[in-house]
Amino acid sequence: MKRKVAISGWYGIPNMGAEAILQQTLFFLKKYFQEITVFSWDPEYTMKFHRIKSVSHFSPIEAIREIKTSDTFVVGGGELIDDSGGGLTFRLSKPFISKILGKKVIISAVSAKPIKFEVRKLLLRKILSKFELITLRDKFSYLWFKKLGLKNIHLVSDPAALIKSASTSDIERIFKKYEIKKNKRIISICLHPPFQQKRRWSVRKIYNEGVLLETLPEAFDNLIDKGFQLIFIPTQISRVGDDRILAYKIRKKMKYKDSFKIIEELYSPAEIKGIIKQSELLLSMKFHPLVFAISEGIPTIAIACENLSRVKNFHKEMNLDRFTLNLDDLTPKMIIKKVEDLFLFKSKIKSIIQLNAEKLKKRAQNNFKLIEKYIA
Repeated sequence: MKRKVAISGWYGIPNMGAEAILQQTLFFLKKYFQEITVFSWDPEYTMKFHRIKSVSHFSPIEAIREIKTSDTFVVGGGELIDDSGGGLTFRLSKPFISKILGKKVIISAVSAKPIKFEVRKLLLRKILSKFELITLRDKFSYLWFKKLGLKNIHLVSDPAALIKSASTSDIERIFKKYEIKKNKRIISICLHPPFQQKRRWSVRKIYNEGVLLETLPEAFDNLIDKGFQLIFIPTQISRVGDDRILAYKIRKKMKYKDSFKIIEELYSPAEIKGIIKQSELLLSMKFHPLVFAISEGIPTIAIACENLSRVKNFHKEMNLDRFTLNLDDLTPKMIIKKVEDLFLFKSKIKSIIQLNAEKLKKRAQNNFKLIEKYIA
Protein backbone atom coordinates (compact mmCIF):
# COMPACT_ATOMS: atom_id res chain seq x y z
CA MET A 1 0.00 0.00 0.00
CA LYS A 2 1.31 3.45 -0.97
CA ARG A 3 2.20 5.82 1.85
CA LYS A 4 0.94 9.38 1.54
CA VAL A 5 1.82 12.70 3.20
CA ALA A 6 0.12 16.11 3.02
CA ILE A 7 2.18 19.30 3.48
CA SER A 8 0.97 22.77 4.37
CA GLY A 9 2.87 26.07 4.48
CA TRP A 10 3.29 29.50 2.90
CA TYR A 11 3.82 28.03 -0.56
CA GLY A 12 2.74 29.34 -3.96
CA ILE A 13 2.77 33.07 -3.12
CA PRO A 14 5.51 32.80 -4.59
CA ASN A 15 8.27 33.73 -2.17
CA MET A 16 11.63 32.06 -2.79
CA GLY A 17 12.31 31.63 0.93
CA ALA A 18 9.17 29.52 1.38
CA GLU A 19 9.83 27.68 -1.90
CA ALA A 20 13.35 26.84 -0.66
CA ILE A 21 11.82 25.28 2.49
CA LEU A 22 9.38 23.26 0.39
CA GLN A 23 12.10 22.17 -2.05
CA GLN A 24 14.25 20.70 0.74
CA THR A 25 11.25 19.19 2.57
CA LEU A 26 10.06 17.44 -0.61
CA PHE A 27 13.58 16.15 -1.31
CA PHE A 28 13.53 14.48 2.13
CA LEU A 29 9.92 13.21 2.17
CA LYS A 30 10.15 11.58 -1.26
CA LYS A 31 12.41 8.94 0.32
CA TYR A 32 9.54 7.72 2.51
CA PHE A 33 6.26 8.59 0.77
CA GLN A 34 5.03 7.51 -2.66
CA GLU A 35 2.28 10.16 -2.72
CA ILE A 36 2.66 13.80 -1.66
CA THR A 37 0.09 16.61 -1.73
CA VAL A 38 1.01 20.24 -1.06
CA PHE A 39 -1.53 22.81 0.16
CA SER A 40 -0.72 26.05 -1.67
CA TRP A 41 -1.96 29.60 -2.25
CA ASP A 42 -1.45 28.95 -5.97
CA PRO A 43 -1.67 25.22 -6.77
CA GLU A 44 -0.86 25.74 -10.46
CA TYR A 45 2.38 27.51 -9.61
CA THR A 46 3.35 24.87 -7.03
CA MET A 47 2.64 22.01 -9.46
CA LYS A 48 4.70 23.69 -12.19
CA PHE A 49 7.63 24.79 -10.00
CA HIS A 50 7.98 21.65 -7.86
CA ARG A 51 6.32 19.07 -10.16
CA ILE A 52 4.13 17.83 -7.33
CA LYS A 53 0.39 17.45 -6.73
CA SER A 54 -1.08 20.56 -5.13
CA VAL A 55 -4.48 21.74 -3.87
CA SER A 56 -5.74 25.14 -2.75
CA HIS A 57 -5.73 26.32 0.85
CA PHE A 58 -9.22 27.67 0.17
CA SER A 59 -10.87 24.36 -0.74
CA PRO A 60 -12.21 22.74 2.47
CA ILE A 61 -13.68 19.72 0.68
CA GLU A 62 -10.37 18.93 -1.03
CA ALA A 63 -8.53 19.56 2.24
CA ILE A 64 -10.62 16.99 4.14
CA ARG A 65 -10.26 14.46 1.30
CA GLU A 66 -6.47 14.83 1.15
CA ILE A 67 -6.07 14.65 4.92
CA LYS A 68 -8.31 11.58 5.22
CA THR A 69 -6.29 9.68 2.62
CA SER A 70 -2.88 10.66 4.10
CA ASP A 71 -0.84 8.89 6.76
CA THR A 72 0.99 11.99 7.98
CA PHE A 73 0.42 15.75 7.94
CA VAL A 74 3.44 18.09 7.90
CA VAL A 75 3.39 21.84 8.52
CA GLY A 76 6.59 22.86 6.81
CA GLY A 77 8.40 26.04 7.71
CA GLY A 78 7.45 29.68 7.96
CA GLU A 79 5.82 31.59 10.78
CA LEU A 80 3.22 29.36 12.42
CA ILE A 81 2.15 31.48 15.37
CA ASP A 82 1.51 35.18 15.90
CA ASP A 83 -1.01 37.25 17.86
CA SER A 84 -3.66 37.51 15.12
CA GLY A 85 -6.62 35.40 16.18
CA GLY A 86 -7.92 34.63 12.69
CA GLY A 87 -4.44 33.80 11.40
CA LEU A 88 -3.81 31.46 14.32
CA THR A 89 -7.07 29.60 13.70
CA PHE A 90 -6.36 29.27 9.98
CA ARG A 91 -2.79 27.99 10.39
CA LEU A 92 -3.74 25.36 12.98
CA SER A 93 -7.02 24.21 11.44
CA LYS A 94 -5.57 21.58 9.07
CA PRO A 95 -3.14 20.01 11.56
CA PHE A 96 -5.91 19.99 14.20
CA ILE A 97 -8.33 18.23 11.80
CA SER A 98 -5.54 15.80 10.90
CA LYS A 99 -5.13 14.88 14.56
CA ILE A 100 -8.89 14.38 15.00
CA LEU A 101 -8.77 12.00 12.03
CA GLY A 102 -5.99 10.00 13.69
CA LYS A 103 -3.06 11.14 11.54
CA LYS A 104 0.50 11.81 12.64
CA VAL A 105 1.16 15.56 12.75
CA ILE A 106 4.65 17.03 12.49
CA ILE A 107 5.42 20.74 12.77
CA SER A 108 8.71 21.26 10.93
CA ALA A 109 11.16 24.18 11.33
CA VAL A 110 8.64 26.91 12.15
CA SER A 111 8.99 30.17 14.04
CA ALA A 112 6.56 31.80 16.46
CA LYS A 113 5.85 35.19 17.96
CA PRO A 114 4.67 35.41 21.60
CA ILE A 115 0.93 35.65 22.21
CA LYS A 116 -0.43 38.11 24.79
CA PHE A 117 -3.92 36.75 25.45
CA GLU A 118 -4.08 33.94 28.01
CA VAL A 119 -7.08 32.25 26.34
CA ARG A 120 -5.15 31.95 23.08
CA LYS A 121 -2.10 30.64 24.96
CA LEU A 122 -4.23 27.96 26.63
CA LEU A 123 -5.81 26.95 23.30
CA LEU A 124 -2.43 26.88 21.60
CA ARG A 125 -0.85 24.70 24.28
CA LYS A 126 -3.77 22.29 24.21
CA ILE A 127 -3.60 21.86 20.41
CA LEU A 128 0.19 21.73 20.01
CA SER A 129 0.65 19.22 22.83
CA LYS A 130 -1.30 16.67 20.74
CA PHE A 131 1.22 16.68 17.89
CA GLU A 132 3.97 14.06 17.55
CA LEU A 133 6.84 16.47 16.91
CA ILE A 134 7.51 20.21 16.83
CA THR A 135 10.80 21.64 15.56
CA LEU A 136 11.59 25.35 15.76
CA ARG A 137 14.04 27.17 13.50
CA ASP A 138 15.24 29.83 15.97
CA LYS A 139 16.19 30.02 19.62
CA PHE A 140 13.63 32.73 20.46
CA SER A 141 10.69 30.62 19.24
CA TYR A 142 12.11 27.55 21.01
CA LEU A 143 12.42 29.35 24.36
CA TRP A 144 8.89 30.76 24.04
CA PHE A 145 7.41 27.32 23.31
CA LYS A 146 9.37 25.91 26.25
CA LYS A 147 7.94 28.64 28.48
CA LEU A 148 4.50 27.72 27.15
CA GLY A 149 5.02 24.26 28.69
CA LEU A 150 5.36 22.20 25.51
CA LYS A 151 7.49 19.05 25.79
CA ASN A 152 8.24 17.49 22.41
CA ILE A 153 10.06 20.51 20.94
CA HIS A 154 13.50 20.73 19.35
CA LEU A 155 15.73 23.58 18.18
CA VAL A 156 16.76 23.21 14.52
CA SER A 157 17.57 25.53 11.60
CA ASP A 158 15.67 26.58 8.50
CA PRO A 159 15.88 23.90 5.74
CA ALA A 160 16.82 26.65 3.26
CA ALA A 161 20.36 26.45 4.68
CA LEU A 162 20.73 23.12 2.81
CA ILE A 163 19.85 24.48 -0.64
CA LYS A 164 22.74 23.98 -3.06
CA SER A 165 23.87 27.01 -5.05
CA ALA A 166 23.35 27.03 -8.80
CA SER A 167 26.38 26.24 -10.94
CA THR A 168 28.96 28.91 -11.78
CA SER A 169 27.92 28.76 -15.45
CA ASP A 170 24.26 29.46 -14.52
CA ILE A 171 25.29 32.50 -12.46
CA GLU A 172 27.61 33.73 -15.23
CA ARG A 173 24.63 33.59 -17.61
CA ILE A 174 22.61 35.81 -15.23
CA PHE A 175 25.54 38.21 -14.80
CA LYS A 176 25.96 38.48 -18.56
CA LYS A 177 22.26 39.25 -19.03
CA TYR A 178 22.38 42.10 -16.49
CA GLU A 179 25.89 43.32 -17.44
CA ILE A 180 27.27 42.51 -13.99
CA LYS A 181 31.07 42.44 -13.89
CA LYS A 182 32.37 39.47 -11.96
CA ASN A 183 35.78 41.12 -11.44
CA LYS A 184 34.22 44.05 -9.55
CA ARG A 185 33.42 43.90 -5.82
CA ILE A 186 29.75 42.94 -5.48
CA ILE A 187 27.29 43.85 -2.74
CA SER A 188 23.98 42.01 -3.03
CA ILE A 189 20.87 43.72 -1.66
CA CYS A 190 17.49 42.30 -0.60
CA LEU A 191 14.80 44.65 0.75
CA HIS A 192 11.39 43.94 2.25
CA PRO A 193 8.35 45.71 0.74
CA PRO A 194 6.83 48.27 3.15
CA PHE A 195 3.43 46.58 2.91
CA GLN A 196 2.41 42.95 3.31
CA GLN A 197 -0.89 41.43 2.25
CA LYS A 198 -1.92 39.27 5.20
CA ARG A 199 -5.10 37.94 3.61
CA ARG A 200 -6.90 38.48 0.34
CA TRP A 201 -8.83 41.42 1.80
CA SER A 202 -6.32 43.13 4.14
CA VAL A 203 -2.90 44.81 3.89
CA ARG A 204 -0.54 45.40 6.82
CA LYS A 205 2.05 48.19 6.92
CA ILE A 206 5.44 46.78 7.97
CA TYR A 207 7.46 50.02 8.15
CA ASN A 208 7.70 53.56 6.80
CA GLU A 209 9.52 53.36 3.44
CA GLY A 210 10.33 57.08 3.66
CA VAL A 211 13.33 56.26 5.89
CA LEU A 212 14.81 53.99 3.21
CA LEU A 213 14.11 56.47 0.40
CA GLU A 214 15.93 59.17 2.37
CA THR A 215 19.00 57.08 3.28
CA LEU A 216 19.63 54.31 0.74
CA PRO A 217 20.08 56.36 -2.48
CA GLU A 218 22.88 58.42 -0.87
CA ALA A 219 24.42 55.36 0.81
CA PHE A 220 24.35 53.35 -2.43
CA ASP A 221 25.91 56.20 -4.44
CA ASN A 222 28.69 56.38 -1.83
CA LEU A 223 29.33 52.63 -2.09
CA ILE A 224 29.48 52.86 -5.89
CA ASP A 225 31.97 55.74 -5.51
CA LYS A 226 34.11 53.38 -3.42
CA GLY A 227 34.22 50.88 -6.28
CA PHE A 228 31.42 48.49 -5.31
CA GLN A 229 28.90 47.04 -7.74
CA LEU A 230 25.36 46.82 -6.30
CA ILE A 231 22.90 44.08 -7.28
CA PHE A 232 19.29 44.11 -6.10
CA ILE A 233 17.84 40.58 -5.85
CA PRO A 234 14.06 40.15 -5.54
CA THR A 235 12.85 37.08 -3.65
CA GLN A 236 9.16 37.80 -4.18
CA ILE A 237 7.35 39.08 -7.28
CA SER A 238 3.61 38.55 -6.98
CA ARG A 239 0.25 40.27 -6.63
CA VAL A 240 0.67 40.27 -2.82
CA GLY A 241 4.12 41.88 -2.91
CA ASP A 242 6.80 42.88 -5.41
CA ASP A 243 10.28 43.58 -4.02
CA ARG A 244 11.29 45.48 -7.17
CA ILE A 245 8.90 48.42 -6.59
CA LEU A 246 10.99 49.77 -3.71
CA ALA A 247 14.21 49.20 -5.68
CA TYR A 248 12.85 51.26 -8.60
CA LYS A 249 12.02 54.14 -6.22
CA ILE A 250 15.52 54.03 -4.73
CA ARG A 251 17.22 53.96 -8.15
CA LYS A 252 15.17 56.93 -9.31
CA LYS A 253 16.75 59.04 -6.53
CA MET A 254 20.32 57.86 -7.16
CA LYS A 255 23.11 59.67 -9.01
CA TYR A 256 24.63 56.45 -10.42
CA LYS A 257 21.42 54.86 -11.63
CA ASP A 258 23.10 52.59 -14.19
CA SER A 259 25.43 51.10 -11.56
CA PHE A 260 22.53 49.87 -9.39
CA LYS A 261 21.59 46.61 -11.12
CA ILE A 262 18.03 45.42 -10.45
CA ILE A 263 17.36 41.77 -11.24
CA GLU A 264 13.99 41.82 -13.00
CA GLU A 265 13.14 38.11 -12.78
CA LEU A 266 12.28 35.86 -9.86
CA TYR A 267 15.07 33.31 -9.91
CA SER A 268 15.04 29.98 -8.10
CA PRO A 269 16.39 29.61 -4.53
CA ALA A 270 19.53 27.91 -5.95
CA GLU A 271 20.13 30.80 -8.38
CA ILE A 272 19.53 33.47 -5.71
CA LYS A 273 21.94 31.67 -3.41
CA GLY A 274 24.44 31.42 -6.27
CA ILE A 275 24.31 35.19 -6.90
CA ILE A 276 24.83 35.90 -3.19
CA LYS A 277 27.75 33.43 -3.15
CA GLN A 278 29.54 35.59 -5.75
CA SER A 279 29.17 38.67 -3.50
CA GLU A 280 31.56 40.11 -0.93
CA LEU A 281 28.65 41.19 1.23
CA LEU A 282 24.86 40.92 1.55
CA LEU A 283 22.74 43.82 2.84
CA SER A 284 19.30 42.42 3.66
CA MET A 285 15.99 43.13 5.35
CA LYS A 286 14.88 39.57 4.57
CA PHE A 287 15.41 36.40 6.57
CA HIS A 288 16.07 33.78 3.90
CA PRO A 289 18.73 35.74 1.96
CA LEU A 290 20.59 36.01 5.29
CA VAL A 291 20.31 32.23 5.69
CA PHE A 292 21.56 31.73 2.11
CA ALA A 293 24.52 34.07 2.68
CA ILE A 294 25.68 32.72 6.04
CA SER A 295 25.35 29.10 4.88
CA GLU A 296 27.81 30.04 2.08
CA GLY A 297 30.16 31.95 4.39
CA ILE A 298 29.24 35.40 3.01
CA PRO A 299 29.31 38.37 5.47
CA THR A 300 25.96 40.07 6.13
CA ILE A 301 24.54 43.38 7.30
CA ALA A 302 20.89 43.26 8.37
CA ILE A 303 18.32 46.06 8.50
CA ALA A 304 15.58 45.33 11.02
CA CYS A 305 12.57 46.94 12.66
CA GLU A 306 9.87 45.91 15.14
CA ASN A 307 7.86 44.04 12.48
CA LEU A 308 10.99 42.35 11.13
CA SER A 309 12.19 41.00 14.50
CA ARG A 310 12.97 37.61 12.93
CA VAL A 311 15.85 39.25 11.03
CA LYS A 312 17.24 40.88 14.19
CA ASN A 313 16.88 37.68 16.22
CA PHE A 314 18.59 35.57 13.55
CA HIS A 315 21.55 37.95 13.29
CA LYS A 316 21.88 37.95 17.08
CA GLU A 317 21.82 34.14 17.16
CA MET A 318 24.61 34.16 14.54
CA ASN A 319 26.71 36.48 16.80
CA LEU A 320 26.38 39.25 14.21
CA ASP A 321 24.16 41.67 16.16
CA ARG A 322 26.79 44.45 15.85
CA PHE A 323 26.04 44.32 12.11
CA THR A 324 22.29 44.79 12.55
CA LEU A 325 21.00 48.27 11.72
CA ASN A 326 17.81 49.63 13.27
CA LEU A 327 15.60 50.97 10.46
CA ASP A 328 14.25 53.87 12.55
CA ASP A 329 17.79 55.18 13.25
CA LEU A 330 19.18 54.57 9.75
CA THR A 331 21.48 57.13 8.12
CA PRO A 332 23.75 56.93 5.03
CA LYS A 333 26.86 57.38 7.25
CA MET A 334 25.76 54.50 9.47
CA ILE A 335 25.48 52.13 6.49
CA ILE A 336 28.89 53.14 5.10
CA LYS A 337 30.46 52.78 8.58
CA LYS A 338 29.10 49.23 8.96
CA VAL A 339 30.40 48.25 5.52
CA GLU A 340 33.84 49.71 6.37
CA ASP A 341 33.86 47.97 9.78
CA LEU A 342 32.94 44.66 8.18
CA PHE A 343 35.86 44.83 5.74
CA LEU A 344 38.20 46.09 8.49
CA PHE A 345 37.47 42.98 10.58
CA LYS A 346 36.76 40.73 7.60
CA SER A 347 38.96 37.78 8.63
CA LYS A 348 37.45 37.69 12.14
CA ILE A 349 33.89 38.04 10.78
CA LYS A 350 34.50 35.33 8.17
CA SER A 351 35.66 32.89 10.86
CA ILE A 352 32.50 33.59 12.91
CA ILE A 353 30.34 33.08 9.82
CA GLN A 354 32.11 29.83 8.85
CA LEU A 355 31.37 28.40 12.30
CA ASN A 356 27.75 29.51 12.01
CA ALA A 357 27.46 28.06 8.50
CA GLU A 358 28.39 24.62 9.82
CA LYS A 359 26.01 25.01 12.77
CA LEU A 360 23.14 26.08 10.49
CA LYS A 361 23.59 23.13 8.13
CA LYS A 362 24.02 20.61 10.96
CA ARG A 363 20.86 21.79 12.73
CA ALA A 364 18.91 21.80 9.44
CA GLN A 365 20.00 18.20 8.80
CA ASN A 366 19.01 17.31 12.36
CA ASN A 367 15.50 18.59 11.65
CA PHE A 368 15.02 15.85 9.06
CA LYS A 369 16.68 13.23 11.28
CA LEU A 370 14.11 14.01 13.99
CA ILE A 371 11.24 13.71 11.50
CA GLU A 372 12.68 10.44 10.23
CA LYS A 373 12.11 8.82 13.64
CA TYR A 374 8.35 9.34 13.26
CA ILE A 375 7.91 8.36 9.63
CA ALA A 376 10.54 5.73 8.80
